[in-house]
Amino acid sequence: STEKELVKKELNQLIVALKNEGKQPILFSTPTFKEYNTFLDSSIINNTLIDAEMLCKEHDIEFWDYAINNDFIKNEFFNPDHLNKKGAARFSKILDSRLKLYNN
Repeated sequence: STEKELVKKELNQLIVALKNEGKQPILFSTPTFKEYNTFLDSSIINNTLIDAEMLCKEHDIEFWDYAINNDFIKNEFFNPDHLNKKGAARFSKILDSRLKLYNN
């Protein structure tokens, strides 16, 4: 089996285990730097989004996509696809606010 299939299998198992414990998983992607995104293979991005959406539909969970369309700026990144402390702190506040709305 491919690495992708193994990751999907493990993610499926994790989602099932969490739901069996009465927890509601939420799948999300983290921000990536805008200029970096222009160099990514769009077919890989689309396939990843399709996989995420299928997984969410199969398990009736939400997918919060922050990867491509975000307003994070260069000085909030450690490298093109990892936030630094400043960016991570801001992203944590965004997730916290959204989770509070989700839970209400």
